[in-house]
Amino acid sequence: MKKSLLSLLVMLSCVAASAQTAAGKFSIIPRVGVSLANLSGDGVYFNTGSSTGAWGSSRNKPGFTVGVDLDYQLTNSLSVMLGAHYAQQGCNYGNVNEQTSQSGNVNTYVGLNDLSTQLHVINVPLLFNYYVAPGFAVKTGVQFGFPVSGKLKYTETKFTENDNDEFVADTPKKHDINLNSTIKKVDFSIPVGLSFEYMNVIIDARYNIGLTGVQKDFLELKPVKNRVFMFSAAYRFQL
Repeated sequence: MKKSLLSLLVMLSCVAASAQTAAGKFSIIPRVGVSLANLSGDGVYFNTGSSTGAWGSSRNKPGFTVGVDLDYQLTNSLSVMLGAHYAQQGCNYGNVNEQTSQSGNVNTYVGLNDLSTQLHVINVPLLFNYYVAPGFAVKTGVQFGFPVSGKLKYTETKFTENDNDEFVADTPKKHDINLNSTIKKVDFSIPVGLSFEYMNVIIDARYNIGLTGVQKDFLELKPVKNRVFMFSAAYRFQL
């Protein structure tokens, strides 16, 4: 049994090693995947004039990513890769509710839900892939992000609480606010990740650590930075 297991492991290692690109070769690698994005330190503060207001903190937002990489194998264990990827980024927020007025036993409130910052970004990563074992690579490098557009979306609902503790809601209103004037043209991040390749199919996971602010400075707030997990499947076409 032990000999059979050892033989199987040796065979898998040989297959992975034989599939690994030889030094001096170029490859084109299209990929598609999903993203899980957030904006560090971001949130929505809503105040209609009350003494307290309400705060909605940022949460992870799922999205979609697609792109292509050009990979060059420098040595048997090291390659350099330049890519161009479209990604949906930004973040979601917790729902926000605030009391706006009180008249006798009747209270009036405003609620915001489905809050999200939606960013459409073209990312250009330059990565070094180091193969720690046949087919397995750890990677890091630099990445420049070029936001194409950004929006803040939410649904606003006004409702009242009557004498019988019943809530009566008005018709919800959807808001779509353009953020293009507040978004920086370029942001900079450090990707770190790992991948596994078998028969030219690559499974990749990476985390992009934003180092620069996404939005232009205003109200003396701390910079809002990207925090993005990306998971993708890709296929290597050797040239």
